[in-house]
Amino acid sequence: MLRVFAVVLAVLLVAGGGFSAGHWGFPGHRTASSSAKENVLFQQAFSLQSEGHLQKAQTIYRRILQLDPLNSYAYYDLGLIYQDASDTTDATTAYEKALLIQPDYQPAIFNLASIETLTAPQAAIALYQQLQKLPNLSHADAVAFNLGLLLLENGQTAEGYSQLAYAVRLTPALQKRIPAKYLPIPQASGTTGTP
Repeated sequence: MLRVFAVVLAVLLVAGGGFSAGHWGFPGHRTASSSAKENVLFQQAFSLQSEGHLQKAQTIYRRILQLDPLNSYAYYDLGLIYQDASDTTDATTAYEKALLIQPDYQPAIFNLASIETLTAPQAAIALYQQLQKLPNLSHADAVAFNLGLLLLENGQTAEGYSQLAYAVRLTPALQKRIPAKYLPIPQASGTTGTP
């Protein structure tokens, strides 16, 4: 399972990851209704976070949450900091708080699934499947790829290959990231439409 997680992390970087494993955007996302003070704080936190000053950035995100306790983006960014520090317990809590506020927040669902990959693969599978049901899914290739690997690791061969085939159709370069033990992908898998 550790090998799968390593492959997932590698794919995340290739397929649009960034600051942290599976991070789809940049820290410091704001809503249009954010105050000017929150905007300045997000910019400061983002600068600190991108420079590796995670404790200082964390302090600023907490300040943002004092101003706006329902700011899903601040919770998400805290989750990134915790995840970057390998604190999966606090990262999970932060992502879950972001999802309580904004249940369809794709990056939070994705990062939560990446955490669950090692300890609760069935929960990770359910989260990736939840993502696939959302309209306007970003990074459908990374979601299908990660889901396919998890399904294969958990004995769900037909669906796993279908997901991998779909991911490769979306981004052919992902073929190179498939572990050798799962190659070749059977031809009948995922030949039409979405998985």
